[in-house]
Amino acid sequence: MRDEQSRQRSTEVIIDGKVIPLAGGDSAYLRQVAAYIDNKIAELRQNRAYARQNSERRAQILWLNLADDCLQARAESAELKEEAAAHASEVYALKRELVEQRLRMETLQKDAKDEAAEAAEKEKESLQAEKERLTANIHRLEEELEAEKKRSKELETELDELLSK
Repeated sequence: MRDEQSRQRSTEVIIDGKVIPLAGGDSAYLRQVAAYIDNKIAELRQNRAYARQNSERRAQILWLNLADDCLQARAESAELKEEAAAHASEVYALKRELVEQRLRMETLQKDAKDEAAEAAEKEKESLQAEKERLTANIHRLEEELEAEKKRSKELETELDELLSK
């Protein structure tokens, strides 16, 4: 029974032409990580200088390349977080502006009773158009923010996965 459980959790991957059994974790994910490393090795092997190095030096070069990829992913993740924060600030400002516009519209509606009906109606329509424009902008920015957050989380996950290996 225990041997059967071990086989169920074991995943065989190919890295640099060698079959390597890995235990634990999600098989699809382990294959994805192995494919990434295998592709990186294949990329490095295209360089003749790399191919002439001894195995220890090639391993060091591979580690440096993987660390570089990892750091670049971190930088991109940080950049995306900054963009998301900027979008969040913009969304906040637009929401605040929307609230101010709503309050202004309510005030104008109250004052419209005292003013000429035609003048008040024109201002209300203008505010409504502005409100719709701002609302559309808020929705667009919220969607962009969610996309940026999702991309940032994906990059963080990928980075964490790379670092945990």
